[in-house]
Amino acid sequence: MFKCCLGGAAAKEKERPQGAPSDIHKNFSDRAYLDGFVAPAGTPMLPGCDLEGVLGKGTFGSVMLVRERSTQERFAVKIMNKEHLLRENQLENTTVERQVLRNAGPHPFIVECHSGFQTEDVVVLVLEYLSGGDMFDLLAKNGTLEEEEAKFYLAELAVAIGELHRFKFVWRDVKLENILMDELGHIRITDFGLAGRYASGQATDTSIKDISGTAVYQAPEILSRKGHGRIVDWWALGILGYILVAGRPPFRSDDYAELFNKIENEELDLDNDDRTKILSTEMKNFINGLLVKDVNKRLGSQGDAEEVKGHPFFEGISWEELEKMEIPAPLEPPLQPPVKGDTVQKAEAEQWLREVMGKKGKHPKHVQVADYKHIRNEYKNRRNSIGLDFGNTHSEQSRKTWTGTTDDFGRLATGF
Repeated sequence: MFKCCLGGAAAKEKERPQGAPSDIHKNFSDRAYLDGFVAPAGTPMLPGCDLEGVLGKGTFGSVMLVRERSTQERFAVKIMNKEHLLRENQLENTTVERQVLRNAGPHPFIVECHSGFQTEDVVVLVLEYLSGGDMFDLLAKNGTLEEEEAKFYLAELAVAIGELHRFKFVWRDVKLENILMDELGHIRITDFGLAGRYASGQATDTSIKDISGTAVYQAPEILSRKGHGRIVDWWALGILGYILVAGRPPFRSDDYAELFNKIENEELDLDNDDRTKILSTEMKNFINGLLVKDVNKRLGSQGDAEEVKGHPFFEGISWEELEKMEIPAPLEPPLQPPVKGDTVQKAEAEQWLREVMGKKGKHPKHVQVADYKHIRNEYKNRRNSIGLDFGNTHSEQSRKTWTGTTDDFGRLATGF
């Protein structure tokens, strides 16, 4: 029950829309559903909360870890500066991201948004805090996954992506860093700042025209600049599935032009790939099916998530039990909850909050972000490289054993 943002700001509340969070947070006055609400000037940003650290620093703002004093519950608070959003033409993206969280959530495998609001200078989202790290951390800790381990995570992801598609959203940012983990090891997808809405569910849908996403995950139809739809998410799931078991992307180059050429033209040969030849026929077929360059023949092109879930690779999975999170995660989550009273983290968080709040320009106070305020990515820490290799070991892997830096994979494994 998050109450600390906005303090005593008075506003008339609207009835919560159908499908909005109503369980543990059913009594929360969620100002995310107040159309056009802007906190009055001088409203305290985080009254009733203690800053505990910085979870991420991005181009447009920061993500703070806060603890609500009255409940002792932790939240991830994403704060974005309106001046930066306006300058980089990102206002529409923040609106779409808020719509994704409102329409597709709450869901077992999608990060929950407790509140969204804006002041004159910033846009804020209050999200559930997940202490288990992300899938990048999981690979950094364990090395490449066994096939059965990968199957579990890919199954939860297929369900999550299917839920986005049900509301006609395309994620377009499937990658390791955007797959968070709870304390039990179940996934929660996050960061919908690049999400788009498609016009139809047809494989040939080309209603989305812009190029977005992380280079190694981009589908051929994105690179062709002819437009794309929901099918790009299934391609990206195939890339991620390969990374989970091989420890590196299937299409690799330190040069973007060469990388894109490989994505558009190179055919995979998993039977002769030294890191995938030991996989079962079912998993090879699954990855190959998702990485078909012809969108009309790609796995998921006809029946979307149900078609993907029906692949023989997932045989034996009880989807009902999976969605209820009754199937235990195969691996322990990679990270532990933060240490209480870490004065260094708290000081850093306070400094970053001052910096974000202090960057005021001429325009933000007249800018309102439609549908309720948003911010982008908590793990954007870009590096000028496109390589990554977790090695080909399955356990006891040091965080320092993989080679390559990564702007496409977020922070270094040793840098969190």
